[in-house]
Amino acid sequence: MFTHGTKGGSESFLAGEGRTRGTASDGPRIWQHLGLEEMEHRIKVEVALPFKAGGVLAGARVLVVEDDAIIAMDLEMTLGEARAKVAGPCRTVKDGLIAAAEIDFSAALLDIQLGNETVEPVARLLARRNIPFAFYTGQADTRPIRAKWPECKIISKPARPRAIVNAIAEIIKEKSAAAAKSAAAAGDIRPHPPC
Repeated sequence: MFTHGTKGGSESFLAGEGRTRGTASDGPRIWQHLGLEEMEHRIKVEVALPFKAGGVLAGARVLVVEDDAIIAMDLEMTLGEARAKVAGPCRTVKDGLIAAAEIDFSAALLDIQLGNETVEPVARLLARRNIPFAFYTGQADTRPIRAKWPECKIISKPARPRAIVNAIAEIIKEKSAAAAKSAAAAGDIRPHPPC
């Protein structure tokens, strides 16, 4: 939350919120006159402060399929800070397929578009192997992928580390809950000891 001084005091707002001043007669004016110090402060507070993920993903093995080297390194660092074991990053569909076929993962994070190819073959293989995954994409139109994978999480690029870690933690938790429920329904696990 930031405070910007005005004649009558100050106005608080969250970074990224579009704030306007003015009346209906003079039209809204966007505050574009922030000084360099205020902008630097906002960047430090909203963007640059490190996300302390701790052990949120401790022990989880996460496959990353991302063709952009910088983004891949950032994802590897973000997931690693959450104590996940990161496999990859795989930069091609072929590499993603090989990793998805050979290794057991807790979850996967997939860029939708890898060069001229889509990551769909990797997603299909992961689905067959019952490995949960989320898409991480810069594509504005996600309707085609939502139509094919309606239950999957889609994280828009760029995303904050917290959003990425939380999404992966959530899909792992959902899979564990579904597996426990399925096992209980099959009689493999009793939710409560018999009386």
